[in-house]
Amino acid sequence: MRESTIQIFFEISGNKFDLKKITENVGVKPTYESSKNSLNTKQTEMMWVYSTDKIKSIDVNESLNTIEAILLPKVNILRSLKDELDLDYCFEIAVEIGEDAVPAIYFEQPFTKMVAQLDAKVDLKTSYL
Repeated sequence: MRESTIQIFFEISGNKFDLKKITENVGVKPTYESSKNSLNTKQTEMMWVYSTDKIKSIDVNESLNTIEAILLPKVNILRSLKDELDLDYCFEIAVEIGEDAVPAIYFEQPFTKMVAQLDAKVDLKTSYL
């Protein structure tokens, strides 16, 4: 039987910012970084991503708690960086639905407060295994 899995991504994006500065201020190494030049706007689009491990679970909050523990102490720093560098933040919640059960998807107050304080987007992606 294929079990449901959950993985959370915290994405920072913007135009031409120092990826090392983000890493130093957040205090964790990114899972993924990229920079690409846009031919249309002649700007460099940057992305810094930190993700949790993919875990077998039927409760999204197990993974959210992991990312909250890392980011909640850094909210003020992240807010300052957002203003200084004109950044966008997004929490991507990737849920793969297995044969065991559909995962519970709900958000507790620490997460919703953090999303609001960071003026972040939440993107929920679901797929079936």
